[in-house]
Amino acid sequence: PEGGCPARQAIAEHKEWVQEQFRVLAREAGADEALADQCMLLFEGAIARAYVTGDPTVAQEAKRAAEVLLAAEPLV
Repeated sequence: PEGGCPARQAIAEHKEWVQEQFRVLAREAGADEALADQCMLLFEGAIARAYVTGDPTVAQEAKRAAEVLLAAEPLV
């Protein structure tokens, strides 16, 4: 991250940690790493949408979307 702001650095490190968790889960499931990237995008989008709208149902919507991704992902 630019600017050397400690908060930005902490956020970037946390996001990378979460992304790695998705990668580990995808590998363990025998899925392509693209699934981890898609889950991360869904995760971040759900957080942003919940923050902006204040809608408490966003997590359930994200869960349903993740289920669609998982059902469509060919596992090896």
